[in-house]
Amino acid sequence: MSDDNQTAEATQAQAYSAQANANTFRLTVVTPYQVFWDDPCGMLIFTAADGEMGIMANHTPMVAALYPGELRIRRNGQWSVAFVSNGYVQVESNYVIVVTNAAEWPEDIDLKRAQSTIDRGQERINKPDASEDDVKIGRHAVRRGQKRLEIAKKYAGRPQGPGNRQA
Repeated sequence: MSDDNQTAEATQAQAYSAQANANTFRLTVVTPYQVFWDDPCGMLIFTAADGEMGIMANHTPMVAALYPGELRIRRNGQWSVAFVSNGYVQVESNYVIVVTNAAEWPEDIDLKRAQSTIDRGQERINKPDASEDDVKIGRHAVRRGQKRLEIAKKYAGRPQGPGNRQA
């Protein structure tokens, strides 16, 4: 990373710190297609390699691998829940960025597409000539599809998206 990029990131982190109170931090969730979330929040919970991790204001800087599952965001005393796919989470000076391949509110999850992902993943795993990589890719697809279905069913009738955030 160049010195100019580091300086720009440090300036951005300081600006976010200045606008955040002692109990909040700036959270940005990005996918290849959109900025999914870009607002202050009080807590973030996500699935990592060793289980769930929680982030609050003034957390120690870190980077963690993001696994498919729930992304729980607490803002103004209310929780919002979304599905996220694989990616990473970077924490710096009251600024957290989540970079993920996909992020969806439960009410936006296409159940047929999620089931199709599971079916295709299982087919890939069960091929007699499946390579080790095929099996890994198939398992990941199955996990993504299962987590999408799980989250969609768990929060059915409880909209989580913008303007509908509920505890």
